[in-house]
Amino acid sequence: MLRRTLPAGAALLIMGGWIRVNGEKAGLVDTETATAIFVVLIVAVALPLFWLRARLINRVEAERLYALNKIRDMNAELEDRVEKRTAQLASANQALREEIAGRKRATDALRASEQGYRFLFESSPLPLFVFDHETYGYTAVNQAALDMYGYTREEFFQATAHDLLLPEEVARLPAYLKATTVGNNNAGIWRSMKKDGTVIETDVYHHVVLHEDRPSSLLLVLDVTERRKTEIALQEYATRLRILSQQLLNVQEGERTRIARELHDQIGQTLTAVKFELQSLRKSVDKAAPKQRLEDCIHLAGQALEQVRTLSLDLRPPVLDELGLTVALDAHVKSFAYRAKLSAAFEGGKMTVCPTKETEIACFRVTQEALTNVMRHAKARHVSVRLRQSDGVLVLEIKDDGVGFDPEATRRQALAGKSIGLLSMAERVTLVGGQFEISSSPGKGTALRAEFPLGRPDVTSNG
Repeated sequence: MLRRTLPAGAALLIMGGWIRVNGEKAGLVDTETATAIFVVLIVAVALPLFWLRARLINRVEAERLYALNKIRDMNAELEDRVEKRTAQLASANQALREEIAGRKRATDALRASEQGYRFLFESSPLPLFVFDHETYGYTAVNQAALDMYGYTREEFFQATAHDLLLPEEVARLPAYLKATTVGNNNAGIWRSMKKDGTVIETDVYHHVVLHEDRPSSLLLVLDVTERRKTEIALQEYATRLRILSQQLLNVQEGERTRIARELHDQIGQTLTAVKFELQSLRKSVDKAAPKQRLEDCIHLAGQALEQVRTLSLDLRPPVLDELGLTVALDAHVKSFAYRAKLSAAFEGGKMTVCPTKETEIACFRVTQEALTNVMRHAKARHVSVRLRQSDGVLVLEIKDDGVGFDPEATRRQALAGKSIGLLSMAERVTLVGGQFEISSSPGKGTALRAEFPLGRPDVTSNG
């Protein structure tokens, strides 16, 4: 506003000065009038200018005070922000210092751990090395591995799996590594070769790791060549022993068959003839005393004949060879129930596959031995025998409600040579490739289960 009025006021003053000077020259006004007019103009111009200036000064002062207050408020806000930011920076700085200290501790711990790992790795008496999955090379090795294979450290690092493993082992290596993942543990027998060409069998414990950001394996390798030879020798010995046991059982069965035939054909016939002769002699004797003695002899001959028949059937029942396993077991269970004076039941399923003769004999002998044990020790009131085919095996199950026993204690006695019944049953089943198990406890009866492998398909049925 003042800027707009200043030019107008200046123009009025110039105009007043021009009127005063030119008015006097022209004689239009006298000097006093011209001076008065000029003074009036000066006053008319000066007063508004002074008033406007005062207003401008007041406004400027107000604006200055407002600006000062605003600056003061902004300064206070800025100081508050600075304090908060300073506190945040201090907190962040403290956190950063703590993180740096933590990382330093972690780095120190990692360094100590690495040093401990290297110490354990290098000083381990067991051969250890790290195998790279991609290059088939070796990136770390301890002294025990170097000693076992006969390489220097430099030679070992230049070698690959092709140098240590046999060709057929290298061929199966890709599939083996593909099936493994980081963190997995695996073990197996691998054949490898020393620097001098000696082939050894090694038991390798394999742990997949990342070594220098590459998929690798930490391998612990044990030379088990001698142990494997011993195991093979033991397996061969066990096989020979099993063959000898089978041959012994075959000889035993043959001897049983021969003795049963002799009892039936010779002693049985002789006793039968004696009985007939005594019966014929009884008709010609009139006196009571000799007749009673003949009656006693006939009775004793009859008992001896029955015992011979029972012994012959126990040694080798003809029905086993003539009619098969199911019929033989059914007859034996009925005979057992009659002799033991207890309840016995037999359940025989249909035979769709014919067992081998060895399996039939083993199954019958196990049943015979189990029922004999029931009669001697179990004090049972009921026995059940079940024979069935299931999932390619012949299953024999024998259960009783007797007093039971401790199977572990009985096994220990059998191993000590005191009782071989349980051991004999298990051995018979094992020799024909089957599985045997028995469960019992005092007062809760006994359950026996034997599984026998089946032989060829059979178009007829035994049961």
